[in-house]
Amino acid sequence: MKTSIKSTLDRFEAMKAARNPWEARWREIARYVAPTRDDFQTGAASMGRPPEEPKLFDATAGIAAESLASGIYGLMTNPASPWFSLSTQHADLEQDAQVRAWFREVEAAIRHALSAGGNRFYSQVPDFFRDLAAFGTGVFYVDQRRNRQTGAWEGLNFFARPLSEVFVDQDANGEVDTVYRRFTLTARQVRQSWPQAELPKIDKALEQGQGDQAISLLHAVEPNLDYQPNKAGAAGKAFTSRYINLQDDSLIAAGGYQELPYQVARWTVSRGSLYGASQAMLALPDIRTINAMAKTSLLAAQKSVDPPILVPNEVGMQGLKIHPGAVIVGGLDASGRRMYEPITLGSDVKISLEMENQRRGAIKEAFHASLLMMMDAPKMTATEFLGRQDENMRLLAPYLGRVQNEFLDPLLRRVYALLARAGQIPTPPPAIASRPGFKISYQSPLARAQRTTEANAIMRSYQALAPLAESAPQVMQHFDIDKAARSVAEAFGVPDGVLKSADEVASSREQQQGAQHAPTP
Repeated sequence: MKTSIKSTLDRFEAMKAARNPWEARWREIARYVAPTRDDFQTGAASMGRPPEEPKLFDATAGIAAESLASGIYGLMTNPASPWFSLSTQHADLEQDAQVRAWFREVEAAIRHALSAGGNRFYSQVPDFFRDLAAFGTGVFYVDQRRNRQTGAWEGLNFFARPLSEVFVDQDANGEVDTVYRRFTLTARQVRQSWPQAELPKIDKALEQGQGDQAISLLHAVEPNLDYQPNKAGAAGKAFTSRYINLQDDSLIAAGGYQELPYQVARWTVSRGSLYGASQAMLALPDIRTINAMAKTSLLAAQKSVDPPILVPNEVGMQGLKIHPGAVIVGGLDASGRRMYEPITLGSDVKISLEMENQRRGAIKEAFHASLLMMMDAPKMTATEFLGRQDENMRLLAPYLGRVQNEFLDPLLRRVYALLARAGQIPTPPPAIASRPGFKISYQSPLARAQRTTEANAIMRSYQALAPLAESAPQVMQHFDIDKAARSVAEAFGVPDGVLKSADEVASSREQQQGAQHAPTP
């Protein structure tokens, strides 16, 4: 069932209507929290337009949101250390040395793709986390990059797409499966993006010297209703792709994708919602309040420093000198009393500052500032730190789990698939070739912190039972020491290459036992 341009544009109108109730809140959040990302007035990111000067009197919310975004970036996708690992999803192959070695090679290929081209992925993903922290929804895009003339493979492209450009829909399971993106390019950029396409109106604009003319475009990606696996061409793609010129509703290019190229993550989602809610939405009442309070405090301070002046009449103000060191002639009456008096309002600035600091503290807590500070420099004992860490991880687990499921998982699987189709993945061993599929584990500091609960439970159990084991050693037989050791090591992020496989451990023990029982010469 082929989809016409008209039906695509009709669905676009319906998706705009579904997003419309969110835009007023996004604009308010942008005003207070992310002034440089306020493109919701036009519905698409502007081309070089500087952000409007925000009428802000307190930057607490913006700084807190930036800290949350930067903290998640550093703790989940830190390029300085491996933050993910791959392994087989078949339990009987987990200890196969050949299989494990192949997955290490695949990991290296994916890491290279993420960091290639001047850390293209790592330069884009911070903007994704900024949208996620401020607006509750972040949109990322990944696709292959090929030479426009020869079609040769040149790596991958990564882009954090502004939320203002994106409209989404989801399937019956609540997973985003449709993304429409409205954006703007110049006529020159349109021709560069599709050098082989027939674009008579674009070419005419270029011939007339109008290469900088803004062209509004729509990229519509949705499930292919006529999908036929293993078939060549667009029919064999799981998702259809259309680029439409919204100036004249003409089709620029059509194609498809094997995987959804957009990764749309929501911080938290209420029932039936297409878009996510954010910590900024939770803190919005305090954000409004602190902005009003800061404005009032500034006015009060200004009145204290430069107060209104009482004068006997309007004539008395004429020629009055109020600059530093001025000599005011006639400022005293015949009795020596002042003719001019500043008004003392008697406002207590300390109370105002105390109330403001309370609101600032609430805003920072809404953005999990205490967790990020604790993770950076804990000033407490190791036991206190681990206990506090477990508590905070439980609070963050629902949000971080959604980020992994809706962003990192589909991103890594998309990258793997693109690399595999481009011949950038090493040939798998026979065991994997006949039983494909893999699972993803996260090794970032934040993921490890989430897993330390298990390690801490093991360590605390051993510590608690140690006194009993002195008189009754058999009590330790309740534990599988090898599995406990591996669980603790993995929880604390010991590299997989350092840990021996179960077969290697068994072989090492056999050799040790053989050496002990060997006859003495």
